[in-house]
Amino acid sequence: MSGQLIVFETLFALLYAFLWRQAGPSLLEAAAIILVIGGVVWSMRQHGTPRELAKPVHS
Repeated sequence: MSGQLIVFETLFALLYAFLWRQAGPSLLEAAAIILVIGGVVWSMRQHGTPRELAKPVHS
């Protein structure tokens, strides 16, 4: 989980840089940001609890 937090720290640094420059990301930068976010979401889904196991057991 800490690796994912490091990635989001980098993305927020980019956001602040774009705000400082008062310009948006280029097409290549935007594609890289989307891929990084997609990779983090994919990783979280791979390491998450399966829904079948997360359901409460009723006795």
